[in-house]
Amino acid sequence: MAFSFVDLATYGKVQQDWLALLRPYFEEMAKEDHSPIDYSKAPSSRGDAQPNPAYAGTYDNDFYGPVEIAEHKGKLTMLQGPKPLAYALTHYDHDTFYYETTGENAVGLSGVTFTIDGTGKASRVLVENLNKDGLGTFLRRADK
Repeated sequence: MAFSFVDLATYGKVQQDWLALLRPYFEEMAKEDHSPIDYSKAPSSRGDAQPNPAYAGTYDNDFYGPVEIAEHKGKLTMLQGPKPLAYALTHYDHDTFYYETTGENAVGLSGVTFTIDGTGKASRVLVENLNKDGLGTFLRRADK
């Protein structure tokens, strides 16, 4: 729209179809943040997840703040944000789950991968779509 407006203001008419010219660039930008893994297709051999309590807890990140992984009726949910939004986690493989991103920054299905420590509980979680700049790791908050 801005380019069309400049054309109108400068020349009195739109000089070219700016949307058609710029569409491929915006489509490529939209693909950049999508996961390289197609979570809609099951892996060829799928490993079992740990029992849900191994993942449940609060995890902190200096940039994004906390996320909570909660168990409700046998399912895991990730609660994220200052007014926590709930995202249902679906098991994918071993300690990796996925969820459907939402909002203006939605990128489709994205992975949530837990690291299990020697106690049998997750010590950290990597939220794939928040890790573009290497900032997507959340560390388990110490139990009180």
